[in-house]
Amino acid sequence: MKRTLTVITLILLGVIAFLVLQMNSAGNICERTKYFSQYRQDLYMLRDLMIKLDQTTNIRGFISKMGEDRDLLNLNAGGLVPLNKAIDHEFAAYKNDLLKVKSIVGINRIGYINIEDGKALWVTMSGGGALGVDYGYVWTQGQPLPTDYKLRSCVIPGEPNWYVFSR
Repeated sequence: MKRTLTVITLILLGVIAFLVLQMNSAGNICERTKYFSQYRQDLYMLRDLMIKLDQTTNIRGFISKMGEDRDLLNLNAGGLVPLNKAIDHEFAAYKNDLLKVKSIVGINRIGYINIEDGKALWVTMSGGGALGVDYGYVWTQGQPLPTDYKLRSCVIPGEPNWYVFSR
């Protein structure tokens, strides 16, 4: 009986610690605005490249697997295509743009990018997994961020239409 209470106590303490860490990481999202400047040039370049790809192809995202043969393109039809296969075949005409995206993603250790109809670009710097918090930067074309009870955001001072987010 005493051992059972000890186990239950440890589990409860673990759950409480996890919840405190999650609230703390999400609550301090506005502090991340100060890091935007180190990514600024690359984020603007990513925005321009992804808008171009969105307007001329059916590419809506890029998922980094931190490996030469593992990066994926997310297509509008919902399919995932390995980057190397895509630049050798269907998207050969966009090879330079896609390799530039890959380079920026790799240098900045970006997890994934998603563009929504050329009007919003989500750049997830860190994905928290099933129970963690994602955070990154989002650019919107003069529209407010969607309302979502999980989404926390702060305007980046001096950067029109850029926000830091967590969700």
